[in-house]
Amino acid sequence: MRNLLRTATVLLVLLLVAACATTGPQFEAATGVPADRALVYVYREAGFVGGGVSYMVRANDVEVSTLPAGGYFVYHAVPGEIEFSAKTEARTSVTIDAEAGKTYYIKGTIGVGVFVGHPHLAVVPNDVGAREIVECKLVPGAKTDGTVEPAASKGPFKDVVVGVALAEIIELPPGPANLPLNVVDQRKKVVMERSTIGHTAMSGVRLEPGEIDLIRSIVGAQMHAAAAPLPDAVRTVPLVCEVAEFAVTTPATMMYWDATTDIIATLRVGDQQRTVKGHGVQRTYAWPTDEVIKVAAVAALKQFAAESDAALREMLAQVAR
Repeated sequence: MRNLLRTATVLLVLLLVAACATTGPQFEAATGVPADRALVYVYREAGFVGGGVSYMVRANDVEVSTLPAGGYFVYHAVPGEIEFSAKTEARTSVTIDAEAGKTYYIKGTIGVGVFVGHPHLAVVPNDVGAREIVECKLVPGAKTDGTVEPAASKGPFKDVVVGVALAEIIELPPGPANLPLNVVDQRKKVVMERSTIGHTAMSGVRLEPGEIDLIRSIVGAQMHAAAAPLPDAVRTVPLVCEVAEFAVTTPATMMYWDATTDIIATLRVGDQQRTVKGHGVQRTYAWPTDEVIKVAAVAALKQFAAESDAALREMLAQVAR
């Protein structure tokens, strides 16, 4: 009986939240979508069944927007697999393999549940979505940009800033590397922090330049060097670098800290792909300062640079054949 009352209370809260859901202007085609993103429309037709209930839609477990009956929102998706999900009593999810420049429609509906309707999300053909969404209204406040949230400052201490010079990692090209390179941040969570025993966060860590900018500069320089002796046509082949992990942590014991940097990325050239990694660790028996963290970061970036250079030379050579 107690569980029944608890569920009924949750239902009441959901209904109250749904009652507050508002929508904005009538549908208009989205503009200003970045060229390196996919456009995703998520919509729900108006209807009597479940019309009083909204539900939150998440992209890779990150809240994007509520979805009331008769509402829609847009999402600029980073290329790659993205799971859209929603949950009330039951959970629903659908995964798309987003491609830059393409448009996708995800339709939300709601079915009968014990206490609250069960949501359902499904990808529909573009002609169907384009026809049905025109009757919907924009949901304000949606998190349109599908980028990863930066790591929030954590712990009682001020964030440590670690400066990294590219010249410490790679040989810089004599001129700008004007090559078709797209770096995509696919990290589901950004972990950049100093911690102590028990993984208790003490402060955040910030790299300057930022971690994705470092990856872009390194891969761009490596591609420039690898493509230089090859035919001009090879230099126009687009390269995609998908960053799955770039984390800085300082796991601790009673005796020491291990300042650690881990990098994992996938390089794609045409129909070829290679996974490259970087790992660096620096042990300290005192507080992990910016100098200690930098040693680990530079070591990881050097390994990443060496692996990416070898991978790019191999893939571009295959393209040139």
